[in-house]
Amino acid sequence: MKTRLILLSITCLAALAFSQPPDTLWTRHLEGTYHPHLNAVAALSDGGALAVGNCCLNLHHTFFTSAYFARMDMLGTITWQYDLWGYWSEIGAASYDVKVLPDGGYIVGCASNWGPPCLQPTALRMQANGDTAWSAVMEPGYPWDTEDTLMAVCVGNHQAFGAVAHFLNTSQVMQVDSMGRILWQHSMPQALLVSISASPDSGFVVAGRPDFFIAKLGYTGDTLWTRSFQIGPYSECAKILTAQSGDMLMVGGSGEAIYHGTAAMVSAQGELLWSRHYDFSPAIVSVDRCAEGGYIMLSDRLVRINESGDTLWTQTLPCDTCEYKSVVQTADSGFVVAGNNSPYYSGGYLVKFAREGLTADSHFILHPSSFNLTAFPNPFNPGTALRFTMPNAARATVTVYDITGRMVRTLLDEMASSGEHRLVFDGASLPSGLYFARLDCGRRSATQKLLLLK
Repeated sequence: MKTRLILLSITCLAALAFSQPPDTLWTRHLEGTYHPHLNAVAALSDGGALAVGNCCLNLHHTFFTSAYFARMDMLGTITWQYDLWGYWSEIGAASYDVKVLPDGGYIVGCASNWGPPCLQPTALRMQANGDTAWSAVMEPGYPWDTEDTLMAVCVGNHQAFGAVAHFLNTSQVMQVDSMGRILWQHSMPQALLVSISASPDSGFVVAGRPDFFIAKLGYTGDTLWTRSFQIGPYSECAKILTAQSGDMLMVGGSGEAIYHGTAAMVSAQGELLWSRHYDFSPAIVSVDRCAEGGYIMLSDRLVRINESGDTLWTQTLPCDTCEYKSVVQTADSGFVVAGNNSPYYSGGYLVKFAREGLTADSHFILHPSSFNLTAFPNPFNPGTALRFTMPNAARATVTVYDITGRMVRTLLDEMASSGEHRLVFDGASLPSGLYFARLDCGRRSATQKLLLLK
């Protein structure tokens, strides 16, 4: 424990000394035929991004909305985009969240129409090219209720997905398997749930409001514990994110006359580890984990924090009139922010930032978190995404061994550039059991346990 604290302190001090706000690489204003409103963005392994939201259709002087998807390359050029009018058997009303899967596909949280204006929360599985694989509709829906919305999705273990939704004045949580079958669905009326994250023990954590409400769910959906933290007056949680340790970062806002950005770290057992009120307004609406350690948060600006919640840097956003919704770190360690041009939502807006800058002397310091190897999901079946970060360009080898020490597969053996790298380990042809992934680079090495469960 003492060693962990020392390493964490070194990481925080080094980051405080050398992290610098990133430069803007490009901006995109999405207008034209689709006239989209963006709600979420996800990073792709090739450096691109997928943005989701909704767009409008004017039919006989009446506006209807449809789910919208746009796939961009690393330069911000749209490679494909479409809505779901006439494409899906259920007319897509809007998309609110998206996560990328190890095979390059996506899981999307939607509110779907089965006869306007009746909405049903729907988890949509898409292929990498945008084709629909399946949709799982949460039941029951309430006729003529326009508030039924699937707010958030996450990628769990065992190729399962978790989702939270609103039904009238209550919230629902469900788990869906890899074929789109609903494994379980539970009601949680004590809070308005807005976010869900997978936990390392194959369960889920859900969060919402009032206050910073959090609940821990087991793999079968049983509620293991609930907590509610009042982090200042009128506090409300907007997002939750689980670390590999099982600790959970909750972000949102609190305040009376002025609503300030607020964050809190909760242990895997539900204990409040720390909370922070930041001197900016409005609330924090999105957060993502950074490969270099710490987190990137989105309010009316970008805010980079370390594991203790201390601010490393802030970066203003180029559009003063935009309402920002989502931030994600990209494969090249940069950042993409998605939002909309306010106040009339005249189109979606995207901005790409470079990776955070470092001072001239920063290459002499090797952060403890800058050379590591992680896997998610873990346990997995049959595939998991391995991620590692290189502080400098060098030859890297990633090899998988079984529990007897026999080499199973070499995933990488070549020069690797500095920054983040992702690999996919497919265990479809292997038996269930414990495996070890090992990253070697010169005199340094890192090992990650892998549990394959079939």
